[in-house]
Amino acid sequence: MSGQPRRAVRVQPADLGWARDLTTLLGPVRGSRIPAQVACMPEAVAVARRAVRRAARRAGAFPDPPVIADLTLGSRLSFAVLGWTLFLGVVAALLTATRDDPPLAARELPAYHQLTAADLRGDPGDLPGRYTLRKIPAYGRLHPALLGPSLSPRAPGGAAITLKGRVATVVSVPAGATQSLQRGDHATLIAKKEPAIDVLVLDVLSADRVVLAMLPADLSGLANMPAPIQIAKHLN
Repeated sequence: MSGQPRRAVRVQPADLGWARDLTTLLGPVRGSRIPAQVACMPEAVAVARRAVRRAARRAGAFPDPPVIADLTLGSRLSFAVLGWTLFLGVVAALLTATRDDPPLAARELPAYHQLTAADLRGDPGDLPGRYTLRKIPAYGRLHPALLGPSLSPRAPGGAAITLKGRVATVVSVPAGATQSLQRGDHATLIAKKEPAIDVLVLDVLSADRVVLAMLPADLSGLANMPAPIQIAKHLN
Protein backbone atom coordinates (compact mmCIF):
# COMPACT_ATOMS: atom_id res chain seq x y z
CA MET A 1 0.00 0.00 0.00
CA SER A 2 2.95 2.24 0.50
CA GLY A 3 3.59 2.10 -3.19
CA GLN A 4 0.22 3.59 -4.04
CA PRO A 5 0.34 7.27 -4.93
CA ARG A 6 -1.27 9.69 -2.47
CA ARG A 7 -4.48 11.34 -3.50
CA ALA A 8 -4.41 15.08 -3.43
CA VAL A 9 -7.05 16.75 -1.27
CA ARG A 10 -8.42 19.86 -2.80
CA VAL A 11 -9.59 22.57 -0.49
CA GLN A 12 -12.93 23.96 -1.53
CA PRO A 13 -13.31 27.73 -1.74
CA ALA A 14 -16.27 27.50 0.66
CA ASP A 15 -13.97 26.15 3.36
CA LEU A 16 -11.54 29.00 2.78
CA GLY A 17 -14.51 31.31 3.15
CA TRP A 18 -15.02 29.97 6.70
CA ALA A 19 -11.40 30.84 7.41
CA ARG A 20 -11.89 34.40 6.20
CA ASP A 21 -15.08 34.78 8.21
CA LEU A 22 -13.40 33.49 11.36
CA THR A 23 -10.40 35.73 10.82
CA THR A 24 -12.69 38.75 10.45
CA LEU A 25 -14.70 37.79 13.52
CA LEU A 26 -11.67 37.09 15.67
CA GLY A 27 -9.79 40.19 14.60
CA PRO A 28 -10.98 42.38 17.53
CA VAL A 29 -10.36 39.59 20.10
CA ARG A 30 -6.80 39.82 21.30
CA GLY A 31 -4.71 36.63 21.00
CA SER A 32 -7.38 34.62 19.09
CA ARG A 33 -5.90 34.13 15.60
CA ILE A 34 -6.50 30.67 14.07
CA PRO A 35 -4.53 29.37 11.05
CA ALA A 36 -6.48 28.96 7.83
CA GLN A 37 -5.59 25.23 7.66
CA VAL A 38 -7.42 24.63 10.96
CA ALA A 39 -10.39 26.63 9.81
CA CYS A 40 -10.87 24.23 6.90
CA MET A 41 -11.74 21.39 9.31
CA PRO A 42 -15.42 21.25 10.34
CA GLU A 43 -14.65 20.09 13.89
CA ALA A 44 -12.07 22.81 14.32
CA VAL A 45 -14.52 25.36 12.99
CA ALA A 46 -17.11 24.38 15.63
CA VAL A 47 -14.51 24.58 18.39
CA ALA A 48 -13.29 27.95 17.11
CA ARG A 49 -16.85 29.29 16.99
CA ARG A 50 -17.40 28.36 20.64
CA ALA A 51 -14.07 29.94 21.57
CA VAL A 52 -15.04 33.12 19.71
CA ARG A 53 -18.42 33.30 21.50
CA ARG A 54 -16.79 32.84 24.91
CA ALA A 55 -14.15 35.46 24.14
CA ALA A 56 -16.79 37.88 22.85
CA ARG A 57 -18.92 37.41 25.99
CA ARG A 58 -15.90 38.04 28.18
CA ALA A 59 -14.99 41.14 26.22
CA GLY A 60 -18.55 42.50 26.43
CA ALA A 61 -18.93 41.81 30.19
CA PHE A 62 -15.94 43.95 31.16
CA PRO A 63 -15.93 47.50 29.73
CA ASP A 64 -12.74 49.20 28.81
CA PRO A 65 -10.89 50.24 32.06
CA PRO A 66 -10.20 53.84 30.98
CA VAL A 67 -13.96 54.43 30.56
CA ILE A 68 -14.59 53.19 34.11
CA ALA A 69 -11.85 55.46 35.42
CA ASP A 70 -13.35 58.47 33.63
CA LEU A 71 -16.85 57.80 34.99
CA THR A 72 -15.48 57.33 38.50
CA LEU A 73 -13.60 60.63 38.33
CA GLY A 74 -16.71 62.43 37.09
CA SER A 75 -18.82 60.96 39.88
CA ARG A 76 -16.27 62.02 42.46
CA LEU A 77 -16.26 65.57 41.13
CA SER A 78 -20.08 65.68 41.17
CA PHE A 79 -20.23 64.48 44.79
CA ALA A 80 -17.52 66.96 45.78
CA VAL A 81 -19.42 69.87 44.25
CA LEU A 82 -22.68 68.72 45.86
CA GLY A 83 -21.00 68.34 49.25
CA TRP A 84 -19.47 71.82 49.14
CA THR A 85 -22.79 73.33 48.05
CA LEU A 86 -24.63 71.75 50.99
CA PHE A 87 -21.87 72.75 53.41
CA LEU A 88 -21.92 76.40 52.30
CA GLY A 89 -25.73 76.44 52.49
CA VAL A 90 -25.69 75.17 56.07
CA VAL A 91 -23.03 77.72 57.07
CA ALA A 92 -25.02 80.57 55.49
CA ALA A 93 -28.20 79.44 57.27
CA LEU A 94 -26.41 79.30 60.62
CA LEU A 95 -24.91 82.75 60.14
CA THR A 96 -28.28 84.19 59.18
CA ALA A 97 -30.00 82.55 62.16
CA THR A 98 -27.31 83.84 64.51
CA ARG A 99 -27.53 87.33 63.10
CA ASP A 100 -31.34 87.45 63.34
CA ASP A 101 -31.63 85.98 66.83
CA PRO A 102 -32.81 88.60 69.35
CA PRO A 103 -30.83 89.12 72.56
CA LEU A 104 -31.72 87.27 75.76
CA ALA A 105 -33.06 88.57 79.03
CA ALA A 106 -30.23 88.60 81.57
CA ARG A 107 -32.76 88.02 84.36
CA GLU A 108 -36.51 87.62 84.83
CA LEU A 109 -38.18 90.81 83.65
CA PRO A 110 -41.66 91.89 84.83
CA ALA A 111 -44.35 93.12 82.48
CA TYR A 112 -44.13 96.80 81.49
CA HIS A 113 -40.49 97.06 82.49
CA GLN A 114 -38.40 99.52 80.52
CA LEU A 115 -35.24 97.85 79.24
CA THR A 116 -31.67 98.92 79.92
CA ALA A 117 -28.44 97.45 78.59
CA ALA A 118 -27.97 95.61 81.90
CA ASP A 119 -31.21 93.68 81.26
CA LEU A 120 -29.87 92.15 78.03
CA ARG A 121 -27.43 89.44 77.03
CA GLY A 122 -26.03 89.82 73.54
CA ASP A 123 -26.08 92.77 71.19
CA PRO A 124 -28.68 95.16 72.67
CA GLY A 125 -29.24 96.98 69.38
CA ASP A 126 -32.09 99.47 69.74
CA LEU A 127 -33.86 97.60 72.55
CA PRO A 128 -32.82 99.84 75.49
CA GLY A 129 -35.67 102.29 76.09
CA ARG A 130 -38.37 99.87 74.94
CA TYR A 131 -40.52 98.03 77.49
CA THR A 132 -41.87 94.52 77.96
CA LEU A 133 -45.53 93.73 77.31
CA ARG A 134 -45.51 90.63 79.50
CA LYS A 135 -43.23 88.85 81.94
CA ILE A 136 -40.05 87.52 80.29
CA PRO A 137 -38.26 84.59 81.99
CA ALA A 138 -34.53 84.69 82.57
CA TYR A 139 -32.63 83.91 79.34
CA GLY A 140 -35.87 84.24 77.37
CA ARG A 141 -35.59 85.72 73.90
CA LEU A 142 -36.75 89.31 73.59
CA HIS A 143 -38.71 89.10 70.35
CA PRO A 144 -39.98 92.43 69.02
CA ALA A 145 -43.58 91.19 69.33
CA LEU A 146 -43.09 90.99 73.11
CA LEU A 147 -41.96 94.59 73.42
CA GLY A 148 -43.59 98.00 73.28
CA PRO A 149 -42.05 100.93 71.43
CA SER A 150 -39.32 103.20 72.68
CA LEU A 151 -41.09 105.98 74.59
CA SER A 152 -40.81 109.31 72.83
CA PRO A 153 -40.62 112.69 74.66
CA ARG A 154 -43.66 114.91 74.86
CA ALA A 155 -42.11 117.47 72.52
CA PRO A 156 -39.32 117.26 69.89
CA GLY A 157 -35.95 117.66 71.55
CA GLY A 158 -37.32 116.87 74.99
CA ALA A 159 -36.00 114.35 77.45
CA ALA A 160 -36.79 110.70 76.88
CA ILE A 161 -39.72 109.35 78.85
CA THR A 162 -38.92 106.86 81.55
CA LEU A 163 -41.23 104.42 83.32
CA LYS A 164 -39.16 104.61 86.46
CA GLY A 165 -41.33 105.84 89.31
CA ARG A 166 -44.57 105.09 87.42
CA VAL A 167 -47.06 102.30 87.93
CA ALA A 168 -49.00 100.36 85.29
CA THR A 169 -52.72 99.84 85.70
CA VAL A 170 -55.65 98.66 83.58
CA VAL A 171 -58.35 101.26 82.95
CA SER A 172 -61.82 100.87 81.42
CA VAL A 173 -62.70 103.49 78.81
CA PRO A 174 -65.78 104.00 76.60
CA ALA A 175 -66.22 101.38 73.87
CA GLY A 176 -64.43 102.43 70.72
CA ALA A 177 -62.24 104.97 72.49
CA THR A 178 -59.17 102.82 71.92
CA GLN A 179 -59.44 103.02 68.12
CA SER A 180 -57.37 106.19 68.09
CA LEU A 181 -54.86 104.96 70.68
CA GLN A 182 -51.66 103.03 70.24
CA ARG A 183 -48.73 101.98 72.39
CA GLY A 184 -46.53 104.86 73.48
CA ASP A 185 -49.17 107.57 73.14
CA HIS A 186 -49.49 110.40 75.66
CA ALA A 187 -53.07 110.91 76.85
CA THR A 188 -55.19 112.52 79.57
CA LEU A 189 -57.93 111.00 81.71
CA ILE A 190 -60.90 113.34 82.19
CA ALA A 191 -63.77 113.20 84.70
CA LYS A 192 -66.18 115.73 86.16
CA LYS A 193 -65.20 117.20 89.52
CA GLU A 194 -61.80 115.44 89.34
CA PRO A 195 -58.43 116.80 88.19
CA ALA A 196 -57.21 115.53 84.85
CA ILE A 197 -54.49 112.84 84.96
CA ASP A 198 -51.66 112.63 82.43
CA VAL A 199 -50.87 109.04 81.43
CA LEU A 200 -48.83 106.94 78.99
CA VAL A 201 -50.58 104.28 76.93
CA LEU A 202 -48.56 101.09 77.37
CA ASP A 203 -50.93 98.63 75.65
CA VAL A 204 -54.39 98.38 74.10
CA LEU A 205 -56.09 95.22 75.37
CA SER A 206 -59.52 95.55 73.74
CA ALA A 207 -62.01 98.09 72.45
CA ASP A 208 -62.64 99.42 75.97
CA ARG A 209 -59.60 98.46 78.08
CA VAL A 210 -56.09 99.92 78.09
CA VAL A 211 -52.95 99.61 80.18
CA LEU A 212 -51.76 103.01 81.36
CA ALA A 213 -48.64 104.22 83.18
CA MET A 214 -49.10 107.00 85.74
CA LEU A 215 -47.56 108.40 88.89
CA PRO A 216 -48.51 106.67 92.16
CA ALA A 217 -49.93 109.94 93.50
CA ASP A 218 -52.56 109.89 90.73
CA LEU A 219 -53.99 106.51 91.73
CA SER A 220 -56.26 108.03 94.35
CA GLY A 221 -57.73 110.45 91.80
CA LEU A 222 -58.22 107.55 89.37
CA ALA A 223 -60.20 105.66 92.00
CA ASN A 224 -62.63 108.60 92.28
CA MET A 225 -63.34 108.70 88.54
CA PRO A 226 -66.50 106.85 87.49
CA ALA A 227 -66.03 104.10 84.90
CA PRO A 228 -65.81 104.17 82.00
CA ILE A 229 -63.26 106.98 82.16
CA GLN A 230 -62.98 109.43 79.32
CA ILE A 231 -59.54 109.48 77.66
CA ALA A 232 -58.17 112.07 75.24
CA LYS A 233 -55.04 111.53 73.17
CA HIS A 234 -52.47 114.33 73.01
CA LEU A 235 -51.98 115.68 69.53
CA ASN A 236 -48.25 116.37 69.93
